[in-house]
Amino acid sequence: MKGPIQIGPGQAGPFETPTTHYDCSYDDRKRWVSYWYQIREIISRKPDSVLEIGPGNKTVSNYLNHKGCKVTTVDIDPGVKPAVVANVTRLPFKNDVFDTVACYEVLEHLEFNQFINGLREMEMVSKDAVIISLPDAGGTWNWKIPLFGWIIIPKIREKKPEHQFDGEHYWEINKKGYPLDKIKKKIIQTGLELENDYLIPEWTYHRIFTLTVSH
Repeated sequence: MKGPIQIGPGQAGPFETPTTHYDCSYDDRKRWVSYWYQIREIISRKPDSVLEIGPGNKTVSNYLNHKGCKVTTVDIDPGVKPAVVANVTRLPFKNDVFDTVACYEVLEHLEFNQFINGLREMEMVSKDAVIISLPDAGGTWNWKIPLFGWIIIPKIREKKPEHQFDGEHYWEINKKGYPLDKIKKKIIQTGLELENDYLIPEWTYHRIFTLTVSH
């Protein structure tokens, strides 16, 4: 079997998640729920081809492959064993190659000035949609009402918490300097259309954005 395609030196990003990060303790109950939403957003579009950026332990890509999708994985860390080793800000693919591009909990690992660059790269290689998720530190009160569903109320804070780089995340939504409106404006600047965004009810630290390609 061929190994991952290696992209030249200097093209990896400033941060790589250690492979040991994806051990059994990583997949707690909330993360499994997040996987369910991530997969649902992809398969609802019925794509034939999918690019997953930052496959982690490959839970999402393995499921999609099982369902008959042709999945290509990309990561800057060869230890994750992606199909292609590359940076999200420099994807080595032709335009309009994949039906859907998914990038879950990845872009916060880049400095914010690289956020738009990553989105534009994904927009160029996608024919239909780009689906991303980002950490949202806003905080909520949640209730699930039988026969009705979830009620999610954002917490009101006089001051937004400041983000301190923890070795992984450079920024998070609803930290000081990164309000949700700012993130949405940045997305629109790329030419992608914001179809939908929502907090995962069972884990409101994750916010999913469904973006459609206009070209």
